[in-house]
Amino acid sequence: RPGPGRPGRAERSGSLGLTRPGKPTLIDDTHNVGVRGENFAVVFSKLRGGLSSYRYGLTPDGGRELLRGIPRPNFWHAPTDNENGWGMSARDGRWLLASRYAQAAEGGPAVTDHGDRAEIRFTYAFPEGAGECQVGYVVDGNGRVEVTLEVAPADGMPDAPEFGLLMEVPAELGRVRWYGEGPEECYVDRREGARLGVYERAVAEMLPGYVRPQESGSRTGVRWARVTDEQGRGLLFEAEEPMEFSALPWSPFEIENAAHPVDLPPVQRTVVRPALIRRAGGRLGPGRPGSRSGGRGAEGGRPGGGWWAEGRRAGEVAA
Repeated sequence: RPGPGRPGRAERSGSLGLTRPGKPTLIDDTHNVGVRGENFAVVFSKLRGGLSSYRYGLTPDGGRELLRGIPRPNFWHAPTDNENGWGMSARDGRWLLASRYAQAAEGGPAVTDHGDRAEIRFTYAFPEGAGECQVGYVVDGNGRVEVTLEVAPADGMPDAPEFGLLMEVPAELGRVRWYGEGPEECYVDRREGARLGVYERAVAEMLPGYVRPQESGSRTGVRWARVTDEQGRGLLFEAEEPMEFSALPWSPFEIENAAHPVDLPPVQRTVVRPALIRRAGGRLGPGRPGSRSGGRGAEGGRPGGGWWAEGRRAGEVAA
């Protein structure tokens, strides 16, 4: 947390004047679960298996849609040159399948009304019996969404390249401002070369111009991050402990499929990936794995992480 006189304190002050969250309205229907408040509406799809809509703001159409797709648990990133050198894709490929093809439980989410907040929890099974994970959402009366991710990998699964969430938002949310380590990309094996501060960039500038596109552009030690349009409207992300944060114009799968930067597809959305941790990319030396992500956690444990997200109107700052 920012302390007195440290960067980021003013932007996280109580200047929003938010009132104490009221009781949200929970609607559990046949195909969807809805949570509504004074300035927001959230929809969880039972058919599609996840958070399908997040609208925020007082507009005639019910608020601005801030999602382009269902957030998905993500355990994969585009292999780096060093990871390709020691065969990361062959060893860890089951985590790619888990990230792309996890199947939501047929019974739908578990829904709990806590009075002042609503909890919706989805369970996803990994392909080929590789394990399962749970993504939980707790929505309060101000539209703040607490997201938790827990994973139970099957025996024999290797460490995951990363542990986080992948969500797509409109391409108009093309600015990212963060309080964390920077200003350039930073991973767990190079944090001594970064400085803690408040930084801002265009999302289009966050991916370094390597000859071959690969995992890059992430930041470590992030206390909060805002992904907004030019008027400051968008989403605020926070974490209980400093997180790793990535906001890029492409998904890890599109980056992996591109042989050169010119092969990357036209920009159609912003891909946001808050993560508990990412593998450092094998930078400890050629031909050997680098820092691991700890995807299995302690022996017998159930690794987990959590984030908060909420909408921002023009002129609002992080609170």
